[in-house]
Formats: sequence, structure tokens, C-alpha cells
Amino acid sequence: PGRQQFHPSAAKAWCRITAPGALESPSYNVASITDTGIGDRTIVIDVDFSSSVWIAIASDSTGDTGNNVMFLTFAVGSVRHVMTVGAVFTDMGSSFAGYGDQ
Repeated sequence: PGRQQFHPSAAKAWCRITAPGALESPSYNVASITDTGIGDRTIVIDVDFSSSVWIAIASDSTGDTGNNVMFLTFAVGSVRHVMTVGAVFTDMGSSFAGYGDQ
């Protein structure tokens, strides 16, 4: 268990984000959320990944299958997270987890 955090299968960061774009508590290894526009947020990681090659998983809080949560720009310490309903950017609550090597 003490070495699990170093394994690529362990989530290195996770959080829940409110519809207005605020970081809910508790979270793990997420420094902040930057709300850059409607349905467009940047999740800032506290302890960076070792490269920009890592994976993010997310879901919206509504459970509506017509919603899309996508990741656009991966960096070692952040990821751009956008949400749409159809083709329209929309603010909604979501959950995020990041996996990879630190």
C-alpha cells in the first residue's frame, strides 16, 4: 500500500467541481480550478505528472447521456476540461480523476 501511489493504476489527482466552477472539498492533489469561460475550465494539479502523457477521466454530475465532458490540452501540471450539451458549451458540475506517472 505504501508504494501504490507510485503505480500508474492509482489516481494521482481527483476532485469534484461545482456547476459554477468551484473546487469541492475534499479533493486530492488538485491545487485549483480556473474557470476560463462557460463550460471551459483548467484543472491545476498540485504535484505535477512526470510528462504531459497521462490520462484523465471525468463525468458530469447530471447523468444525462447527451452531455459531453472532454479534455483538450494536457500539460504536466494542468488539463483543460470542457463540457458541452450538444454543441453548446455549458457549465455543470463534474468529477475528475488523473492517472499516470509522477
